[in-house]
Amino acid sequence: MIFKQTNPRLLQAHQIPAIFRDQHIICGYRKPGMTAMQCIKSMCQINNETVNFWTHMIPFLYFTIRFYSISNQYDMINDPYFWPLLCYIIGSNYPLFSCIAHAFNSMSKSARDICFFLDYAGISLYSFTCAIAYFYYLRPLTFITMDWYIYISSILAVCCCLTSCLSRVYINSRRPYLYRTIVYALQWLYVNSMLAYRVFSCRHPDNCPLQSDYYHAMQFAMAMTVAFFNTSKFPECVWPARFDLCGQSHHWFHIFVCVGHNYQLDGILIDIQQRQHIIHLIQPTYFSTLGILFVVLASNTLIFLYFSYLIIQRSNHDKQVKST
Repeated sequence: MIFKQTNPRLLQAHQIPAIFRDQHIICGYRKPGMTAMQCIKSMCQINNETVNFWTHMIPFLYFTIRFYSISNQYDMINDPYFWPLLCYIIGSNYPLFSCIAHAFNSMSKSARDICFFLDYAGISLYSFTCAIAYFYYLRPLTFITMDWYIYISSILAVCCCLTSCLSRVYINSRRPYLYRTIVYALQWLYVNSMLAYRVFSCRHPDNCPLQSDYYHAMQFAMAMTVAFFNTSKFPECVWPARFDLCGQSHHWFHIFVCVGHNYQLDGILIDIQQRQHIIHLIQPTYFSTLGILFVVLASNTLIFLYFSYLIIQRSNHDKQVKST
């Protein structure tokens, strides 16, 4: 069996520091101060992070297999027209960062913050790589010269990562996730505005109707479902403690994010096959694909390292104060 019924005693919310609690989640918490190996073992035991971990680990493995198959179909190294697809694949590793965050967030307060800094960087990078793929493969003809779409998306990606990290460190609020939700919602709206225009406006015969429109529409439906669970905290806000181990809003959040991701990938691959006459109107450049991806990746990495250093310094300072 993958999951063990025997596991270290789980704690309730009132038994752990507030920093380790999740809103409306009452029980099923792991004991803070676990070692890395204990955290790994706990992912094969029943607690309120187990489903969070596996609802992104299983999709990560699934997408890895799909991307390996795709890499055997297209020359993504030497053919510039497939560089946007390569960028998209690189950015699609966000489920792995989420797994790391949910697995190791019980080691310490500092480790918890650092884990989620990594998660924020991965999410913002993924959204940016979606913009690269959208522009080169999915754009309507009316957007054909809008190179600034990618550059604004890169700025938004870095701003999202920075704002999310700031919300964990400096913003004294009982609901810092609201700040993160707002900035990521703005990024999502901007990145998907071009695709939404193509799918729902249908003002040019080359834009519609397309076979991929169904997959893109389903992607939007999944996004709305994700937004519902992320903001409402349903069902745990209505029935506290009943869904702490399985069925809480964040579990559904993970599931519908990955279902939407799969619809998105299918839609992109169909557009690559069926819109060749539009795709080849603009040849991707190295800077507008892999080059700017490296800039965003480097920026997010610097943000991650800075805030991680800041958190570690604070932790060391607090330890020194307690010892004196």
